[in-house]
Amino acid sequence: MGKVKDIQIQNIQIQRGKKLIYDAFSVNFEKGCITTVLAPSGAGKTTLLDCLAGLIVPEAGCVEGVSHPSYLFQEPRLLPWYSLEKNVLLPMKKFYSQEEAQNRVAFFLSQVELEHKKGALPLHCSGGERQRCALARAFAFPSEVLLMDEPFQSQDISLKLRLMELTERLLEKERKTVVFVTHDVREALALGDRVLLLLGTPLKIVYEVPKKILEEGKKLPLRQRYTCPNSRVFETEKLLLTYLSEHSL
Repeated sequence: MGKVKDIQIQNIQIQRGKKLIYDAFSVNFEKGCITTVLAPSGAGKTTLLDCLAGLIVPEAGCVEGVSHPSYLFQEPRLLPWYSLEKNVLLPMKKFYSQEEAQNRVAFFLSQVELEHKKGALPLHCSGGERQRCALARAFAFPSEVLLMDEPFQSQDISLKLRLMELTERLLEKERKTVVFVTHDVREALALGDRVLLLLGTPLKIVYEVPKKILEEGKKLPLRQRYTCPNSRVFETEKLLLTYLSEHSL
């Protein structure tokens, strides 16, 4: 796999039935940057990720700069007959020797605090443990691009914060170009190096949060950024919520 540069989406058009989701839509995702894409539920966020992953081919336009991305879904999607360790190991077999793959699996399971559960089947694990396993698998896969489709949305606040902290810690160890879609404003502001708001039918970028606000917010630990953001981030949150409430589906 070649080294990726910035990801470029150029003038794509995607239609589902009679609904035009994207039309002449363009955006760049900067290499090594966490871009959070904020849009209402059901608007077409997952469609954008599927397009980046090559699961959907746009009717017009093109996607450049991404191949073999890692994809973290809303649900863990673990094979129930495989242990947690084997679930993480499975997609890596063609990229590494057995020893290299095993070492990589052990490292990432330890990073998400699951080394003691590596032999357990998903059925015998909690929902949070299964999602942490999926997180380890996403990072262990040898890709410089990580697509994240609201992977924390079904978790309670305590587990959500833990997963977000683990994600940030993993990105410090293995930097990737991340496209993270969500409808949670505070989640977007807490994680993103860049935050884009998409609204309308078809979807368009209607607002981008100034980077200085995000950089200032990131001076705080993640848990504090999410639960008690600084005043500028809080004002930005109110602005984004106003946009979303005025354009609810």
